[in-house]
Amino acid sequence: MSDPTPTPTAAVVAPTASLDGQFTCPGVPDDAVIAMFGPSVSFLPRFSTNKDDYVTHLFCTVLVPPSQSSGRSDMALTTRWGRLDEGINPWADAYDAPIEDTFTVEGIGGTGTVYTSTEGGGAASFTCEDNYHYVTVSVYPGTGMRGDLKANLINLATSMTPWVCQGHTAPGLPAPIGQAQWPHPTPTP
Repeated sequence: MSDPTPTPTAAVVAPTASLDGQFTCPGVPDDAVIAMFGPSVSFLPRFSTNKDDYVTHLFCTVLVPPSQSSGRSDMALTTRWGRLDEGINPWADAYDAPIEDTFTVEGIGGTGTVYTSTEGGGAASFTCEDNYHYVTVSVYPGTGMRGDLKANLINLATSMTPWVCQGHTAPGLPAPIGQAQWPHPTPTP
């Protein structure tokens, strides 16, 4: 007799870094986020620039609809990626979970660490082999995430490594990070 308990599967499939689909937040595939949390999510993209207005870090917060108990939207996911400049903490705002593991990305040098918890929250971060670029994704508990937490975290982080670690232009940006200049709106007369 085999064990009747199904093995948890990831809602986010193993990444292929496809440029197909929509990227409301630069570099973060909407379809992966929707697979994790359903179609009623809200994306809140932000970015940081240096003194010359070149994009150095990108942040995205994903909210799920208000729960019946709280009546407010809950933060479900955050993503951060960019350069590891002095003072940058890739784990800032990430969910603090106690169970640690490591992961690798096939074909991309660097180190990956994933933290998970039994209550459904966790975070994964991958630092590229140049030790100068990173990506961090974080899921918060109680937000109704579908699929296996650890696999989702690793797969979402991995899907972003081509633009983070290999200098490819991320969907939603006009050039690779550090070369993409964020345009200022032209004032109307």
